[in-house]
Amino acid sequence: MPSFGSNGAVLRETNEATTRDYGTAAPTKIKRVLLGVFLCGIAASLLVALIAGIALFGITITTEIAGSTTYGMSSGDGFLAGAFLSLAFCSLNWFVFYIVVPVTWILLAFSIGRFPRRGIGRPAAYVRWSAIWGAALAGGVSSLFTLNISLTAWLGALITGGSVGALAGIICGWLFIAIVRPARQLADSTADVF
Repeated sequence: MPSFGSNGAVLRETNEATTRDYGTAAPTKIKRVLLGVFLCGIAASLLVALIAGIALFGITITTEIAGSTTYGMSSGDGFLAGAFLSLAFCSLNWFVFYIVVPVTWILLAFSIGRFPRRGIGRPAAYVRWSAIWGAALAGGVSSLFTLNISLTAWLGALITGGSVGALAGIICGWLFIAIVRPARQLADSTADVF
């Protein structure tokens, strides 16, 4: 049955006329995502170097207090040798800054950078995925240099580098949440609809 307008003209019936405005709202623009990815990429590289440097300093001080040296850790072919070399490579992360940071930007942009647009507001998802990517990058790259030593050295480097990267990733995940505030922006856009 046709419906008539106020001037008596017949209005066309369309599906758009029967739907409500708040039901077809376009996704809102999430702010500060690029800023978050940019700052987290730089912070991740610096944090990996800082965490590994502090760990190396702590190991060196502890072994000197105990009356030993770290020479056995870096010259052997066991688990500790791989772990020590991984910490050494991670602490030099700033040296390959121009390679590490763009790769980190790309990984963060296509992982946690897309979460706010998908409506993910829970912090656990951001922290989890930034820790996973941090562990994969730091552990994977630092363990490549120990492949020619032994399997146990490679395993030590993978676990140690992965732990350093995961810790840096957790901090970067919280930094991204603090900058973007995805849950708040998603709640504000939902409240604006009603």
